[in-house]
Amino acid sequence: MLILTEHDIESLIRPAEAIAAATAAYRLHADGGVPPPVRADLAREQPKAGCLMLAGMLGSDLLVKSNVHAYPGGTDKARLWGGMIALWDLRTARLRAVGIASGAALRGSGRTSE
Repeated sequence: MLILTEHDIESLIRPAEAIAAATAAYRLHADGGVPPPVRADLAREQPKAGCLMLAGMLGSDLLVKSNVHAYPGGTDKARLWGGMIALWDLRTARLRAVGIASGAALRGSGRTSE
């Protein structure tokens, strides 16, 4: 298993490559070339927090993404967030790679910090 940090991922792929890969994936989906992805949204009010989970398959690969967010100081304060992506090999049921990132979104600024 390979564990990737946010810095590792940034050094492995350029934004143009990521956009091209996402474009190809959307085309495959639109053309019926891959099974429909799964999406689940979980939310709670006290304390305010939530999770978005997405999963999709292509060939023998399964990608599962989860994003978690929390507002420990209230919704008018910074939003804390974390995300994880796991890539599985469906032939062997083995985890191939994991990417993890977290930080805080500074309310109203459009900026994030780690």
